[in-house]
Amino acid sequence: MYYGVNSPWPTHANGLGSYLKLISEDMDNSLPESWKDDSLLNPASRLYAQKENSQKKSLHDISAENLKEIKVYPNPMKEKLLVILNEKSTVSVYNIAGQTIKTQVLEAGTNTINVSGLSSGGYIIRIQGEKENKTFKMIKE
Repeated sequence: MYYGVNSPWPTHANGLGSYLKLISEDMDNSLPESWKDDSLLNPASRLYAQKENSQKKSLHDISAENLKEIKVYPNPMKEKLLVILNEKSTVSVYNIAGQTIKTQVLEAGTNTINVSGLSSGGYIIRIQGEKENKTFKMIKE
């Protein structure tokens, strides 16, 4: 990724590609090393930021463990739900009434859950691992 004073940036985000996320609010957001690649399509990608006419800098000095996040997308979901995990985890889908609709044990990495049989509406996705638990609110179209 390169950045400069010119405007190479798209004017509207489509929600399907990579984006940059500030690592910490305490960091200087004008420095490239303060940002991380929060790619939805390629979670294994690495961010290299390079200012025009400068040397390449990378985020390799930041622990890879700190850069990994559990991700669940797309929202709204249609037929498939992608789940990116750092560890083997139990993924449960609940309806708004709190009833368990589906439970699966998934391995670390990128996983796909078939949600085509779910009715339209709101759902809760709960991910339980040894090191981390996370809950997501999702919409099924």
